[in-house]
Amino acid sequence: MRKTPRAAAARSALTAVSAAALLTLSAGGAALLSGGCSSGGTIPTGGQETVPPPVVSSGTFYGPTRAVGATGEGRGFVTLQKGTPVEVGFELSENVIPGMPDLGFDQPYVDFFALPAEASATPFKYIFLIWFDAHGPIGVGDVPHFHPLMTRVPPQQPSPGLVTERVAIAPEEIPADHGFFSNAVVPGVGQALDDPAEPPALPGWNSTGYNYLFYNGHMNAISHGATHDWMTSKQSRGGPIKQPQIYPVPGYYPFAHDFRWNEQRRTWQFVWKDWRAVSAAQARGVRVGGTSDLTGK
Repeated sequence: MRKTPRAAAARSALTAVSAAALLTLSAGGAALLSGGCSSGGTIPTGGQETVPPPVVSSGTFYGPTRAVGATGEGRGFVTLQKGTPVEVGFELSENVIPGMPDLGFDQPYVDFFALPAEASATPFKYIFLIWFDAHGPIGVGDVPHFHPLMTRVPPQQPSPGLVTERVAIAPEEIPADHGFFSNAVVPGVGQALDDPAEPPALPGWNSTGYNYLFYNGHMNAISHGATHDWMTSKQSRGGPIKQPQIYPVPGYYPFAHDFRWNEQRRTWQFVWKDWRAVSAAQARGVRVGGTSDLTGK
């Protein structure tokens, strides 16, 4: 059921996490700025990536489990086949929805999860989870939904005026058909590039979808999303992830997304799949997993 807004202005389909929020995450609070807000997670900012252990050849591997809301749990995972990533995903337990807080219109809940070290063949190391009871614009984002973002680096300290988040992107790095249609910026994570054909960009969204986030002019995250109604229906939905001509660093990247209910595990799974190798010839950087394009380190 759609909620009545308690804020006057309709905002972008993926509203922007506020600079104030990310500056206070280590103290246990968070907020979104497209209107300020409070939330539920403790998120480290500006952290350094650790060197992963050797990759096990095949199997499904899980990151740490963390509480989500009052009743649920979440964790990241990766499935490998002979050392090659087949899927990277984030799963939420069946009982998560009843325990999500009533934060009001444009007020987010956020949390942060490490992917397992076995995901080291990809540039992505973390899951940044955002949940909304409702946000603008009316008719698009005003239904309860989850947004897990698969990111290369943890949320950084927001830059003054969000200048770093809004650095111009070279045309060859912009994924096909994507643009700044939502005008969303997640401080410390990046500005959103959306495919206008994806359901979250269309009126009446009540299913799943994806977009990209760019930080310092380069790809930092690929988001996923699903509404509560779609989750409780236990329907699946997937599709292609459109690609850029040039990538930030070599490694494996997903070419498709999927959302599904896992009956055996009793979990909802947000999945990035169809991972394909990108060589150094197709990338700006040269080191797999490098982050100097984002953080200068």
